[in-house]
Amino acid sequence: DDPVQQVNVAPGGQGEAVVTWIARERHLPSAVRYAQAGGYLERVAEGTARVYTTQICLPNSVVMIDPILGPPNRGFDFSELTARLNTSAFLPKSSDSYRYLRPGQDPWQVVSETNYCIDYKNPMAFYTSPYIHSVVLPGLHGRTEYSFTPEGSARTFAFTTPAEPGAVTASPFRLGVWADVGI
Repeated sequence: DDPVQQVNVAPGGQGEAVVTWIARERHLPSAVRYAQAGGYLERVAEGTARVYTTQICLPNSVVMIDPILGPPNRGFDFSELTARLNTSAFLPKSSDSYRYLRPGQDPWQVVSETNYCIDYKNPMAFYTSPYIHSVVLPGLHGRTEYSFTPEGSARTFAFTTPAEPGAVTASPFRLGVWADVGI
């Protein structure tokens, strides 16, 4: 199983492309090996890795269960949601975040009282993303195919750069955009 997932290429500045991907492993470097397709000169570009943390807010139970959605990219079942909400297992009663869910209590009813967000004072209320790597590939030429491999990946990817600015081309440049806003 490749630790490098969700690899994307986007336009950068002139003569650049930006490669992004995620990985759960902390030790993977933010580096990409790349070359012109069929070329022998391989270059390495280095970038950065970041994570983000956000409060877990859930859509209502019907949406969470059918289809299954939710951080981290899967739904919470009743026992997992109960475990996140039931802070009585690790917090004292004097804590502002103390909450006891009695056996059989519906965790969806509890979370509905907070607009489907787990109370921000609850230390179990946060989702931390995988490592999001971003690397700028400089020195690219127009209308050229490049192959690249993010460090730690067993896969090789390819893309073709658009024509240089001002170049006359037989067909217009088309750019497809896809966004994953996450849940």
